[in-house]
Amino acid sequence: MQLLSDCSQDAHKNKQGKISKTQWSCVYDLKNKKVTICVNENYDAKYTISVLE
Repeated sequence: MQLLSDCSQDAHKNKQGKISKTQWSCVYDLKNKKVTICVNENYDAKYTISVLE
């Protein structure tokens, strides 16, 4: 998640003049079948969800 935080995109205007930025970042734990999600570049608030079948 630190790597995703380091390369996240700050808010800026894109070529169409709309605001663009990193909206979410996900790290998948395939062994334990979980995903950790951060929203709106808030890497201090992590949500981990089990994705068991």
